[in-house]
Amino acid sequence: MNDFITPPNHINFRAKRLFGEMGRIADGAIAYIDLDGGGPTEPHTHSHNHLFIVTEGEAKILLGDKEIIVGKDEAFLVEGKIPHSVWNNSDGMTKMIGITVVPSTEMCLRPFMPSDAAKIMSWNKDKRAFRLWSADRFGDFPAEPGELTAQFDDDRKIPLVAMADNEVVGFIMMRYPTDDNSLIRLGFVIIDDSKRGKGYGSKMLRLAIDHARNALGAKRISLGVFCDNKSAVECYKAVGFSIIGEDSYTIDGEEWKEFEMILEI
Repeated sequence: MNDFITPPNHINFRAKRLFGEMGRIADGAIAYIDLDGGGPTEPHTHSHNHLFIVTEGEAKILLGDKEIIVGKDEAFLVEGKIPHSVWNNSDGMTKMIGITVVPSTEMCLRPFMPSDAAKIMSWNKDKRAFRLWSADRFGDFPAEPGELTAQFDDDRKIPLVAMADNEVVGFIMMRYPTDDNSLIRLGFVIIDDSKRGKGYGSKMLRLAIDHARNALGAKRISLGVFCDNKSAVECYKAVGFSIIGEDSYTIDGEEWKEFEMILEI
């Protein structure tokens, strides 16, 4: 029962979050897939997306040139525009819930999934951009997708992706840096480099601020940003953050200066 928790004021109760906001639900179905069963026999595409939740057994999703394995109590969102099919990957029957999701044109945040990591890591095209984003949190550039997933090793870290027009366009991590749950710290903030200039950065930050205030009960949000990352500094100022200090770090043998910023919410 990995990743299951008992929410406050519950007893003999375990829950695991499988997905967040990702569009409008059009319909849902339950499927029983027998041994060697699945389909369609020829991978297909469509305008809507499918959210598959496996409740028994194990499913194999053929998605373009990839194979995605979804185990019991796991979920995976299939982008309908990519050729796909779904198959039983267990020794017995696989039971699965399928939810049809119509993409939303408005930006929204949803929980990070390990399958998002490769795309996020591809947005840093050179070592300097990689260090501006991640400081010294990783080893060599380029880092492997699994190294990003490994950063979220406890339930006080909340990794989120930003969705717009049915695509992952941004990423942000929220965490509790101290035992004071009224303070949230942001990190690993990034927008798809091919989508910059559309205002996605400020939109994602405003959604994160709302989430911190309304869902997490935060009163303050802090972050650190390298002084040379001028566009990021201005974006943070635009949504209300103020510079309250300066620090320096040694990155790849060089001294990098960083602003400490805070927002009272």
